Amino acid sequence: MGEQVGGGRFVATILCLCVSLACAGLGSPLAPVMLQSGDQPRTALVHVPFWVSTPAPLVIVLPSDATSPSPDALASWQPLFGQDTVLAFPTGVSVGFPDRDAAFLRTLVDHLDEQVGIDRNRVLLAGTGASGPVAWYASCFDARTYAAFAVAGASMNAELRERCAPAIKRPLIHLAAPDVETRRWLLDSRQCGDFPTARPRLATGPEQWRHGESFACRTTPAVEIWSCDDDCAELPTTELIVDYWTRLGALP
Repeated sequence: MGEQVGGGRFVATILCLCVSLACAGLGSPLAPVMLQSGDQPRTALVHVPFWVSTPAPLVIVLPSDATSPSPDALASWQPLFGQDTVLAFPTGVSVGFPDRDAAFLRTLVDHLDEQVGIDRNRVLLAGTGASGPVAWYASCFDARTYAAFAVAGASMNAELRERCAPAIKRPLIHLAAPDVETRRWLLDSRQCGDFPTARPRLATGPEQWRHGESFACRTTPAVEIWSCDDDCAELPTTELIVDYWTRLGALP
């Protein structure tokens, strides 16, 4: 069964469950899209503004608990639902198999490009919590698919740091508990300066995470690091990610 979404230009596969941001008290439609990736069907909830007439940026938000995105997670991205931005929320990740997720995300990007006409130079990927390793993996082995990355509540493991060899090094914002090894690797791999060129600041919140650090780098426009508690629950993660991507020029 098909349904027209996005001014009749995007044909989505509708699953038996009708999902909308109204469930989160927002009222903007999300269409479940099912695609074959490898030997398994995979699903994402996709929002395409009906007024979009030119290629728009695509923001892919991976779920923090490796399953479906929560209403709170959807609500946190509400500001982008009123912009010329396509959003996709995959409904699960393969814990321990980031290569499978990376393959599905490429399939999803290709599908949305074919059906919607997204801006392939402004595809953005955010991974938080349990899905953070997928974003790290994509930044290492599928960097050409994306313009920038965001990772929250997840450090990069030593094994991946050793294997990471991106074809191109993209901007990245990292929000997590202080991690010397990930920080050093991130700055060294992108040839960033040792000292921040700017310190973005939050007006409120515990002093230990009210200041971010932005670094100028030789191989990519900028790397930004925010320190927080283990799960970054009190940090306005989405707001900081959107602000960073907007300053890069990737979002309207």
